[in-house]
Amino acid sequence: MTSAEEEARFRVLYLTLGLLSLALVVALLAYAGLEFFLHRSEGVGDSLVHIQNKPFEFPEPEYFPIYAKPVTWLYVGMVLCWFSVLELNRSRLLRYSMFRLSIFRLIAFLVLCISAYEVFYNFSIWSALMAYQATTGNIIPDILVNKSPNPETPWNLVFATKLFTALAAISAYTLWYLHRIEQAIKARRE
Repeated sequence: MTSAEEEARFRVLYLTLGLLSLALVVALLAYAGLEFFLHRSEGVGDSLVHIQNKPFEFPEPEYFPIYAKPVTWLYVGMVLCWFSVLELNRSRLLRYSMFRLSIFRLIAFLVLCISAYEVFYNFSIWSALMAYQATTGNIIPDILVNKSPNPETPWNLVFATKLFTALAAISAYTLWYLHRIEQAIKARRE
């Protein structure tokens, strides 16, 4: 198999993965948004974690051996979609100037810093609330929400931690990927 054929196969793979994961992300976010606004669930992302204080897993564990909460599928979709976007745009990124790439690196670094803080913040709240639940003898991590700073729109902590962990993973991978692109540009110039 020639290099061009192999590259074409990878392109088809990344395009398929990217489109399927994008469809998954859009469908899950649309579902969560509709549930939140139409049924006014207790917290943002609740509908992707539990239904009426019972775990929500898809597909149902009784019917299929591979299952997860919709919020986990959202995490997987976000990470796969971004991975595919970067891989599909590799040749375009190789044509960008070092200045433009440094701007992208700066943005990725800022997103990493903010999302890492949010991960630590949400895990801290989640741990404290689970410790409090442990004193009552009834630990149910799926129903815990963060009501700060706006009690009108609390965030489900399972949703928040997975969302910001996905953003941290995406931005960390982007930093590494941009570093590889810059190294390839420098090597090409030499």
